[in-house]
Amino acid sequence: QQVGVDFLWVALSPTLRGRVFLLDASEDVEALRKFTHSFSLAQHLAKCIVIGRDLNRRTLDLSLKPALVLEVWRVVIGRVCKVLAGVGINVQLGVGRFGRVHITDVHDVWVEDPLKGLAEGQLVTCCVVQVKGESRVDLSLRRSRGGCEGQAKPVEVVGEIVPEVASAADLSTGQAVWGYVKNTSSRGCFVALGRGVDAYVRLGNLAETFVSNPGEQFPPGKLVRCRVIDADAGTGRVEATLKMSATVVSKEGARAAAEEARALAMAELDVGSVVWGKVKRHESFGMFVELEGPARLSGMCHVSELADEYVRKPESLYSLGDRVKARVIRLDAEKGKLYLGLKPSYFADEAEQEKHGEGGNSQGKHTDLDASESEEDEAEEESEEEAESDVKESDSEQEDAEEDPVESHTSKPKPLSVDADMDWEGDGDGALDDASGAACGTTEAVDVEPVEGKNSKRDKKRLKEAREAEVAAKERARLSGEGAPKSAEEFERAVLTAQSSSFVWIKFIAWHVSRSEVAEARKVAERALEAIHFREDAERFNVWMAFLNLENMYGEPTPKEAVAKLFLRAVQATNAKKLHLGVVGMYERTEQNEEAEQLLKSATRKFSMSAKVWLRHIQHLLQLGKGDAAKAVMDRSLQSLPRRKHIKVISQTALLEFKIGDPERGRSIFEGVLRNYPKRVDLWSIFLDQEVKLGKSADRARALFERVICLSLPPRKMKTMFKKYLEFEKQHGDEEHVEHVKKQAMEFAEQNL
Repeated sequence: QQVGVDFLWVALSPTLRGRVFLLDASEDVEALRKFTHSFSLAQHLAKCIVIGRDLNRRTLDLSLKPALVLEVWRVVIGRVCKVLAGVGINVQLGVGRFGRVHITDVHDVWVEDPLKGLAEGQLVTCCVVQVKGESRVDLSLRRSRGGCEGQAKPVEVVGEIVPEVASAADLSTGQAVWGYVKNTSSRGCFVALGRGVDAYVRLGNLAETFVSNPGEQFPPGKLVRCRVIDADAGTGRVEATLKMSATVVSKEGARAAAEEARALAMAELDVGSVVWGKVKRHESFGMFVELEGPARLSGMCHVSELADEYVRKPESLYSLGDRVKARVIRLDAEKGKLYLGLKPSYFADEAEQEKHGEGGNSQGKHTDLDASESEEDEAEEESEEEAESDVKESDSEQEDAEEDPVESHTSKPKPLSVDADMDWEGDGDGALDDASGAACGTTEAVDVEPVEGKNSKRDKKRLKEAREAEVAAKERARLSGEGAPKSAEEFERAVLTAQSSSFVWIKFIAWHVSRSEVAEARKVAERALEAIHFREDAERFNVWMAFLNLENMYGEPTPKEAVAKLFLRAVQATNAKKLHLGVVGMYERTEQNEEAEQLLKSATRKFSMSAKVWLRHIQHLLQLGKGDAAKAVMDRSLQSLPRRKHIKVISQTALLEFKIGDPERGRSIFEGVLRNYPKRVDLWSIFLDQEVKLGKSADRARALFERVICLSLPPRKMKTMFKKYLEFEKQHGDEEHVEHVKKQAMEFAEQNL
């Protein structure tokens, strides 16, 4: 009746039809390749075998060849349905029947590009090598087993026969093998050695030299030669190295030798030694440098030791793989820790420093080192406390941290409003806010006259921030008052005197927009991104957000396309997580909820280890009244985040429920977490503050207070809770309740003090 691309339609009777799938039409590959020409309309088919039926459509699945029986070593015809780089291909064998060809089963010999010539829809002959039920069939395209190896054989052939590696037991320590790169990450790559055997290669074992971009140098499907470091037959795990010149020993021996080499290298170093190394890793508190030499020692350089001036982010100065010169400022041989300094002042006028090093100047030098060490220790302690603490702020403090000027929905400013209080960052910690915050928080430091030679580094830093805040405040006042620029020439003079001020540039952009000169506003935004120094990350971020707001209102050909194109540029040039959250706030202000939802889903996938991103997604859903969806997102976040962040996410979600969601759900969440952590006074305090603030039932809050004072807590914490209880009763209760609290407090004091 009909000859289609994949099926033949056959009339069996006036009321019954059947179909023959392409792979069931013949056992001749050439006939199948010319499928539409091998059959014609009204052609008589002598024998058809029924292999399936569809009662609803009144059709039968037919085959013109014997039923397919999958047996090991049988050669069958299939069609490529998917090509997976570094993995292999998926092959369709019939209606609803599939198999896979591992990348090591494509050719008999190792080749540079094994999947070359194989494309979706291509017909291939393959050999069945393993059958594990209907859902798992392993195939081989090797010519030695009757396969076709594809139509276009690669030119570059290694020539060595591909061995059968069935398990880790077939490998031995020190054995040299070939393999194909399966996938690559920042920590290393996996190499396919056989059908079910993959070897893990750590980042340090990829090459003799440092590999700055593993994904580019080791793409999926690349042929590599490696040496087995360890093969565990019990677990099936294999570890290998691509350093063929290295001598392979057991893990225990390698670990012992490495520790001995590190100990010897540490013994050769002294405080003040100058060393060379490469940047290995960035952290919020500094960066790690791998020293040159066979021992591969790693040292930590605190952010305060990177430069003589303040540095916000280490990556703004040094990229991964950069070769740097450092001075050893502290050694801890027992713990094997090494602390480095990269300040240029450590290496300037070394001869003069040596000349005066024994005089009074040496004392000042030791004082500076001690100060930097104390700052380093404090920064590390603060980072650890921040990572391990879950919720240790009061409700008012959390509200301040959560409510961002841009993301507040009580009033929705226009996207290009340039009010002085506007936060262009979109997440509440922009450069303008930093400046105003510094001005408020360091008034004492401004009033104090600097005493030469007696100020610590912390005081100097505070004074510098205060001066910068004062200058920024004066600048904003000048640009916002009567003396604000009113023409392009005046704005040009303003940006010339303050090239790194995002506030001035944004004012300039807004001025053009107010005159309907959108094209000129775009040019000013591009100029601002070029003029602001790359180290001024916060200022550049403000301009990016202003630029995105501009495109969101006046983008061409459509605002959506313009924002998407500009976002791809911005995400490569600034803090990606911060940018995602800022654009989400922009979408929410303009009521583009679908775009905000899509961007938040992308952000939770990209920054799955960030509690802030997950909480922002939950907040967005609660603002839209999607409480069930918010709970589902919270459950997903607990599967992705480290355990130390779970309480933070749970408690913050409960807070959001109280504020913008369903308070009853918030109570349920708090009750659940307090059931597991009954002595967490911080959680009790937050729960109580929310109940009191809600103000619907004083009895409910009173019952919570009674539960808290019955807990077995240290006297200091109980004192805090009794004071909070007493203040509550003075505001919402009567004299009888106040006396009750005082009596309970006296009884506790008599029993425990």
